[in-house]
Amino acid sequence: MVPEHPVFAPHITIFYISLQAPVHFLVIPKKLIVKLSEAEDSDESILGQLMTAGKKCAANSGLITGFWIAVNEGPQGRQTVSYLHLPVLGNHQQDSPSV
Repeated sequence: MVPEHPVFAPHITIFYISLQAPVHFLVIPKKLIVKLSEAEDSDESILGQLMTAGKKCAANSGLITGFWIAVNEGPQGRQTVSYLHLPVLGNHQQDSPSV
């Protein structure tokens, strides 16, 4: 199991993994949102917290020269799991990762 780090916001969970880059973590809302297109207007605060938590964790991970944040939407958008999450990757080569 991947360690859970509930940091930066009460509605966000951070999972650190290292599958596709030297620094790779997922920012996941605790509320189940399957796809961004299914988020409700009332989820606006949670969606903002996702981005802010990703930015802060990137900085805390030493990613000062840049990082990659993505939102995958549906099969055509490479969404491979049935919940909204932000993969954050850093310290990888110039090639675009497939997230």
